[in-house]
Amino acid sequence: RTGCQWRDLPEAFGPWNTVYKRFNAWSAGGKLMRAFSTLVKDPDVEWLFIDGSYVKAHQDSTGAATQVAEAIGKSRAGNTSKIHLAVDAYGLPIGFRITGGEVHDSTEAQALIDDLPAGGALVADKGYDSERIREQVEAKG
Repeated sequence: RTGCQWRDLPEAFGPWNTVYKRFNAWSAGGKLMRAFSTLVKDPDVEWLFIDGSYVKAHQDSTGAATQVAEAIGKSRAGNTSKIHLAVDAYGLPIGFRITGGEVHDSTEAQALIDDLPAGGALVADKGYDSERIREQVEAKG
């Protein structure tokens, strides 16, 4: 197995199912996003970096009967999610978006860049190389 399974959490955290239920409740209630936003204090915006990375989803991950979007999509690797991340000059995360794996970097770039503070330079790979993104970055400063 890979990753940390809920049942394998150290006993110091309490019963694994309590941790799991609390994690889900905090996630659904927006507490985890508020904690992330609180931790992003005074980023060094001389250099900003953005990129996307795939996360392979478990083969049974798309079986939930829910109306809420789960950010799981089909890509060459199968069921995947994609994390679109922005970091500051120290490599500390300052913004992110999660989508299905089929979403191209350039599609999420506009929303990700809109959420960033103005900085000295934005560094990205060729997945973000388009005139529309260049104009948006120049307009943002």
